[in-house]
Amino acid sequence: RLTKPLKSMSEAAKAMARGDFSKRIPVTSDDEIGALAVSFNMMTNSLSRLEGMRRSFVGNVSHELKTPMTSIGGFIDGKILDSAIIGVLCYIGCLILGIPNALLISAIVGITNVIPFFGPFIGAIPSILLILIEDPVKAIWFAVFVFALQQLDGNIIGPTILGDRTGLSNFWVLFSIVFFGGIWGLVGMVICVPLFAVIYDIVRKLVYKGLRKHSRLDIWDEYKQKYPDEEPKTKPKEAETEKTE
Repeated sequence: RLTKPLKSMSEAAKAMARGDFSKRIPVTSDDEIGALAVSFNMMTNSLSRLEGMRRSFVGNVSHELKTPMTSIGGFIDGKILDSAIIGVLCYIGCLILGIPNALLISAIVGITNVIPFFGPFIGAIPSILLILIEDPVKAIWFAVFVFALQQLDGNIIGPTILGDRTGLSNFWVLFSIVFFGGIWGLVGMVICVPLFAVIYDIVRKLVYKGLRKHSRLDIWDEYKQKYPDEEPKTKPKEAETEKTE
């Protein structure tokens, strides 16, 4: 009678050490052993609730970090793809114009294109100097070509690729480049898109929670119907949970 409850407590304690809080001690008496079993079960219930809260907290944090990490990863992948496209277009244009050292110059323009918006200009300066040494006329043609290429990348290619990878529209990509570039200069231009994507996601979730708290989710649905292109690919976790319920 004495050893069996103690043995059950020992097995339950070993199970808790492994992370299993489902074990309970059967209460078969009202003596000290029974009271100890009741206290042990109460402690197990408390630990089980704490473990559930811990798992829920980790799950929520993981979900909240998923979108920023996805945005940053999407920006890096998108920027590499964008730079590769600009490098190839620059190489084709240099071949058509008969620019000397076309491969080297295209590599410089493609690599510096990692910097949003002004990347082709930064790469064009040393490239124009290289061409100027051999043929000043072609250097002028190359400067005009790079300006046109920068306009194509800054207004069409870059926003389209980065917007698709980060979930931001073309307008918000251009806005983030101008805004953070004006505040932090060159560093702001490099980090602007992933940083604004994180801010955009946080604001979106706060707006959704506020509308949900005041039972005005009809505004959220109405906005998605009016502006389907602005609807993020990653929906708030609350919306997904609400649908499953």
